[in-house]
Amino acid sequence: MDYLLKKSFMNQPYPKAGSAGCSQRIHSAKQSLYPQQINIILETFDIELYKTKTEMIRQTVEQVIKDFTMFGMDVEFTGHTDMAYPEMFRQLSSHVSHLLEIDPHRLSALLYQVDLGENKIMEASSLHPEWTLPEVIAELVIHRELKKVLTRNYYKNNPDKL
Repeated sequence: MDYLLKKSFMNQPYPKAGSAGCSQRIHSAKQSLYPQQINIILETFDIELYKTKTEMIRQTVEQVIKDFTMFGMDVEFTGHTDMAYPEMFRQLSSHVSHLLEIDPHRLSALLYQVDLGENKIMEASSLHPEWTLPEVIAELVIHRELKKVLTRNYYKNNPDKL
């Protein structure tokens, strides 16, 4: 983990996951897997079409669970796809908050596993100063996991593109 990100992990004030501000953002995001009004990442392709597809949501949740389990963190999913985003966001924010406080090196390893770089986190943090660092990271993780699922499915369905 680069010095800049480590310094931001250690020095950035943020409320605990589950706080009133965090709960309000979760509540406003219940309409789809990823809230339409959140534009943290500028992507080269449009993933909006996939955010409400049940199978994509299920696979994204499975990918999140797989990656977080590798680092000893439980993520639960009730199976209600309309509640997938708030469920994931709340749990991931809490895990990230905990790791920021007690084990930033494990957080760095998790972010490496998810393939989420420091530059993306810093960019998103600067674009959304109203968000806590754990909330920014949770949102980016969910988004990145969806991209992994989409990429995997694309090449699974188009083996000639390999």
